[in-house]
Amino acid sequence: MKRKVNDLEKVVASYEKDKATSVPLEQVQELVASKADEIATAKIVAYKEEQRRDQCNGLVSLLPERI
Repeated sequence: MKRKVNDLEKVVASYEKDKATSVPLEQVQELVASKADEIATAKIVAYKEEQRRDQCNGLVSLLPERI
C-alpha cells in the first residue's frame, strides 16, 4: 500500500510540474495564427516583388541594345 501511495504522489507531482510549466492552448493558438499571418504577408510581399522585377526585366528587354 505504501508503494502505491508513493507512486500516486509521484504522478501528482509530475502533473503539477507539467501544469506549472505548460502554456495555455489559447496562447499557443494565438501565436500560431500570428506566425501564419506573418508568413502569409511575407509570401505576398515576395510575390509582388518578383512580379515587379519580372515586369522591369520585360521592359528592359524592349530597349535597344545600344542607346
